[in-house]
Amino acid sequence: MNAARGTRWQRWVVYGIALGLLLVIGAVAVADEDARILFVSERDGNAEIYVMNADGTAQTRITGNPAEDRDPSWGPDRTRFAFVSDRGGNFDIYTMNVDGTDVVQLTDTDEDEAWPVWSPDGSAVAFIRGRVPDAWYQNDGIFVIMDRPKLYVLDLDTGQETRLGSSIQSLYAPTWSPDGSRLAYHELRSITSGGWALTAISLRIVEVASGDVETIAQSAITGQRLLFYAHPAWSPDGERIAVEYGELRFASGGATRSLSTLSASGGDRISHAQSDIDHEPTEPSWSPDGRSLVYTLSTGYALPAFIHVVGIDDAGPVKITSSGLDYAPAWSD
Repeated sequence: MNAARGTRWQRWVVYGIALGLLLVIGAVAVADEDARILFVSERDGNAEIYVMNADGTAQTRITGNPAEDRDPSWGPDRTRFAFVSDRGGNFDIYTMNVDGTDVVQLTDTDEDEAWPVWSPDGSAVAFIRGRVPDAWYQNDGIFVIMDRPKLYVLDLDTGQETRLGSSIQSLYAPTWSPDGSRLAYHELRSITSGGWALTAISLRIVEVASGDVETIAQSAITGQRLLFYAHPAWSPDGERIAVEYGELRFASGGATRSLSTLSASGGDRISHAQSDIDHEPTEPSWSPDGRSLVYTLSTGYALPAFIHVVGIDDAGPVKITSSGLDYAPAWSD
């Protein structure tokens, strides 16, 4: 960890201690109280994986490694989770028990992997692969950024990897459909409009068996606004997809963002948590019963970042972590 990053971390630890742990659930009815939430925190100086109760209590560190441990994803039986770590020099995929035991390495390549997500039946892990630039390590970004990442599925029985959608480039945040037949993700593409160089972020779905790709929410320019859809999360019943929705007013420099849900076909957008140009409601994850969403509220996709819960009936949102160093929540299925 470089000196600048360490100084910033120390400043936020002092801030977090001064604030204390103000965990107020308020109007949000915490669904499935026996379910737990994995998340990443940098409160100990680097990215480590923690687990907590659905109301934010009993926050417990699981990993303890000087490397970066990120992107936790529950296994179907809730006893293990997948994650990525650069403890071997670059980001590879690992699994471990929730008590921190029995670490198993799944990938070992010259490239980097990120965003591993366990299939609903436990037979496979989907992930993205690319190269993390050296410059990424010099910032406080909450996402692993890669050069043109591609989508793969790893069969856990055979060890065979399959690349999906040969035309797909620069994609992030894969999420399985509940029946395991499809993966949703967001894809980045560079576009220009009236001399403005912009990044369009669209929501797409790929069929795992065929590799066929369908666009369900296309990033588009409307007047002086760029609409985008990012970080999808499929609901437990398969009917809706949670997303970070944004409208970038590129001429004036303004923006609005919201944590929204769409129908699985891409229409019927409903906003559940509004934000502004300086904060992003991102990385949503559904409660097992589909009544609530946990998500990260970040600042420029960097620290400070806090974890919130909002009810689908629009109760809340409520902040459930207070260190300013917490992100990437994953609610157990």
